[in-house]
Amino acid sequence: MLVDPQMRRVLAIDDDLTSLTMITLACRSIQSNIRLQSASTVERANWLCRQERFDLIILDHQLGNMSGLEWLDGVRSHLRPSTAVVVFSGELKATDLREYQRRGVLQVLCKRSLTLGRLGSTLKSAFEMACV
Repeated sequence: MLVDPQMRRVLAIDDDLTSLTMITLACRSIQSNIRLQSASTVERANWLCRQERFDLIILDHQLGNMSGLEWLDGVRSHLRPSTAVVVFSGELKATDLREYQRRGVLQVLCKRSLTLGRLGSTLKSAFEMACV
């Protein structure tokens, strides 16, 4: 697949359609050169990661019967080392937060207090840090 080298490739993984809509709106508001793919299932996310190399992954912590940590560990070999990850979470234990930090996740955002503006600024920072 030919992709414009200036295009930022983003994968949003969440089984909640409201969260995916919020991510879509935030991406549209910060940059016009974003190619956003979304996955509401682990299977679709895995397939997309085998098909395309993403600059940024926005990952829900609880993916049905699997945690975002488990998914990230399982798909790591299909990701570029430079792929940035931002995690969404409704609830996160301190041990999970430490594990995400150990895996190099840029930021973990709490869904309960998240606004569209905060999400947009977090994604913009992620692009500046990881997608140069």
